[in-house]
Amino acid sequence: MKRRGSNLTTSSKRHDPALILLWVGQLFSAIGDHLFLIAITWYSVEKFGSGAGWVLGAGTVATLLFGLFGGVIADRWDRRKTLIFVDLIRGIVVIMLTILHWTEGIELWHLIMVVIVVDILGTIFNPTLTASLFVLCKNEKSLQSLNALMESTHRIARTIVPGLIGALLLMVSLEEFFIVDAFTFFLSALSVLLISKKRFHPKDTGYKTSFDSIQNTSIIYDLMTGIRLLNKNKRIIWAIFSFGGVNFAWSIIFMIGVPLFLNDMSMGVDSYGLIVGVYGVGNILSLFISRSLKIDIKFMYIGHIILCLGFCIIGLSNSIEFVMIGTVLAAIGSPIGDVIMLTIIQTEFPSKMIGKIYSIKGLIGGASLSLGALVAAPLYAVLPIKTVILLFSLIILLIGVLGLLSNKYLLNYQHFVTVK
Repeated sequence: MKRRGSNLTTSSKRHDPALILLWVGQLFSAIGDHLFLIAITWYSVEKFGSGAGWVLGAGTVATLLFGLFGGVIADRWDRRKTLIFVDLIRGIVVIMLTILHWTEGIELWHLIMVVIVVDILGTIFNPTLTASLFVLCKNEKSLQSLNALMESTHRIARTIVPGLIGALLLMVSLEEFFIVDAFTFFLSALSVLLISKKRFHPKDTGYKTSFDSIQNTSIIYDLMTGIRLLNKNKRIIWAIFSFGGVNFAWSIIFMIGVPLFLNDMSMGVDSYGLIVGVYGVGNILSLFISRSLKIDIKFMYIGHIILCLGFCIIGLSNSIEFVMIGTVLAAIGSPIGDVIMLTIIQTEFPSKMIGKIYSIKGLIGGASLSLGALVAAPLYAVLPIKTVILLFSLIILLIGVLGLLSNKYLLNYQHFVTVK
């Protein structure tokens, strides 16, 4: 079946100033996100001890509860205005923590409320940005490259932030990290503001240009429409749940297992920081590879298999060198599916449904990560670390192989419906 994006014109400048501006803004925002997470985590631990769990848990719960509705908002409101206002509000909310520190002091409930607000706004911003990329691009191949670039922002941030923290702490206190984060949100808003309104609302998309694009239907009805549309595309349903299964295993292996494994090898936090940095470098390499791949969901499953091989090397390692080799390989396999799936969602579904489909994917992925973290503790308590890592690596392999086998079958029975 011909994709919706295949009708787009293929004539475009090699370097689009608007897209470069958007990418730079999102890179600053990603750096701020990682600084915010580190600052609020360590501040919570230092000031409130075990109460830090309430802070981090509140953000996770808020994301899971409001994730789907963020996609509905992304599809009903003017996307350019939404991106700008959400970033401005996030920046104001975050900077309030530093103001509170300078005045009456930061209480635990202040941290909880800020995390909840920032994470809820994130569930609106992310699908809005994803849904906007299609109309900002000139053609389908440019869209795939742009997806790869946008995916790279958090990977680059993950790589450089550990070194950046040391430099910043020489100049500002931990509480003043929040000013830096707020500034990155403002830069992100400015980058969107500088992009022409016409780029967000080209005439041939049928997308309305202001907040009057809100439909007369209820939010619940709008959400159910997206779910019904997704249900008609069996390939994407299978891919999204496969993505959730891999996230579940990834959480158990990389988020919990790798730190435990390094600790068991008598290595310190510096070694863990090195592994996280190496993973970020591998992710960036993967994004360059994914830009040149054909837009085919089978590459997502191939990425799962590469991820499995990398984790297997880690599980069989006896030295930091082999752990690093396995980490690079796993990191190369991980983002391929993200870029391919995003591009397919953006090109196979109507523009006004992209936010909802993306939010469904995000909800399943986020819930799987959280569930994996919960399951990991009892697993590692009763089984050897290497056994758990290898076991869930094989589960990732199984998901990848089943995905490849089922993809052709599901493609033959796929029904594409455009919601007018």
